[in-house]
Amino acid sequence: HRLAAAVACGAEVEVALDWDRRWDHATQHTAQHLMSALAVDWLGAATLSWTLGPVASQVELGAPFSSDHANELEDRVNAAIRAGESIKAEWHASDDVKSGAVPGLRQSSCKLPDSVTGPVRVVRLGAIDVNPCCGTHVATTAHLQAFKILKVEARKASSLVHFVAGPRVARTLGACLARERAVCDALCAAPDQMADRVATALEKAKEAEGRAKKLQGELVGLLAESLPASSGKVV
Repeated sequence: HRLAAAVACGAEVEVALDWDRRWDHATQHTAQHLMSALAVDWLGAATLSWTLGPVASQVELGAPFSSDHANELEDRVNAAIRAGESIKAEWHASDDVKSGAVPGLRQSSCKLPDSVTGPVRVVRLGAIDVNPCCGTHVATTAHLQAFKILKVEARKASSLVHFVAGPRVARTLGACLARERAVCDALCAAPDQMADRVATALEKAKEAEGRAKKLQGELVGLLAESLPASSGKVV
């Protein structure tokens, strides 16, 4: 939170919360936790990084995940959303986290810096995942509504998965339908005819470009033939 001036310790303040933005971030963040947990449990594909984007978010998954696994992972996440798993935040002593004494905590999540000595916030996602986290989350997976993988980019030793969840799914679908209607109107075609119409238009454009180049070549040839007969010096 950015403040115009310092606030004295213990002072009462009034806070205006941008709830739509907070809810949007919470849904994407919880979806990332859910997706990452299912990917590692199902395939052993660990999450290497993730980015909360303004339109879509990205999770970098390690091997063996690939685009071939996208539909299955999407189905697994949506099944967990329908199950309505409870999500709760807990506080544990840092020593308990580091020693793995917190029930359900993944071994990979026990590696905290030595500088962490105070209580650690842990987010428990039903029976699916337990991880230290300081971010915002929804109260149940049902609040995510739906999860959609938009595309998977293959990298050298990983895959970058672009996704949307919660309200972003409806917004993304609405934007896609609006673009579809605009293209359909421009092509005078139904949605299931768009691909063929675009392919035909591109082929005709390619043929027209070829004819234009041929005519340009003929015109240059004619101009070249006429030059010797022209009076005056040729520069």
